[in-house]
Amino acid sequence: MVNLSSGKKASYDVSAYRGIRFYAKIGSSTTSTVKVLLPNIYSDADGGMCNDAGTKKRCGDHRFKSVSGLETTWDVYEVSFMDFTQQP
Repeated sequence: MVNLSSGKKASYDVSAYRGIRFYAKIGSSTTSTVKVLLPNIYSDADGGMCNDAGTKKRCGDHRFKSVSGLETTWDVYEVSFMDFTQQP
């Protein structure tokens, strides 16, 4: 599920890609780690496939990857889809 600027979420086929790339920077005196979430139709309530009543496919249980070492100047960061893991 992606939500770029329109405010509406939509499914997006990422099978042609190996991961995501984004620019980020932090303010001074802030944490240098960010948690990147990768929601999908099975973990996002708007995807219609998750269910909080069961033990599998729970809503909000997105795959994630922590990215550390962010700097106070803009830099590009990459996360391979293979590096995302299920949240505990």
